[in-house]
Formats: sequence, C-alpha cells, structure tokens
Amino acid sequence: MFTKLLLKYPGDLINHINEKSVVVFNDFNFRPVYFKKNTKNPKNFDEVKRTDVKGKAHTNTDGTKVITPHVHEKGKKNVRPAVKGQDY
Repeated sequence: MFTKLLLKYPGDLINHINEKSVVVFNDFNFRPVYFKKNTKNPKNFDEVKRTDVKGKAHTNTDGTKVITPHVHEKGKKNVRPAVKGQDY
C-alpha cells in the first residue's frame, strides 16, 4: 500500500495516506493527533517513554543508582534499567 502511494505521490505521501484506490486488504484511516497549546511543551511533543543509552547514571528518589541505559516512563518518578531488545 505505502509503496504504491510513494510511487504515485512522491514527496506528498502524507496528504494521500487515506486514499482508498490503493487498499490491498486493510482499510486504514489515519488521523492526525492534535494537542492543546502548552507553554511548557511548545512543540506539542508528548513524551511517553524515553530510553537514555548514553550519559550518566540516574539516581532515583530512594537513592538507588540506575546505570545507563535506563528508561524514563510517563507518570513515574523513578527510572528503570533498559532491557536490550525491548527498550532499545
């Protein structure tokens, strides 16, 4: 599906992503996600999970050190060790 769209609309795939003429077996309906304007997040990037693979170790609120690579997850104060193949 996407290959046909890329060939048909080079450089303009995003505006034709829901076109029905190239449906193979799935009927996708991609819709953009809009965020409310947020001065703390001006680029409207909602970070849900971040894996740090370089840099210093992280110290959790209980004082434990978590070496890099580690994972920051939305809504959690502490980080956890990253699992290779799952987080990076």
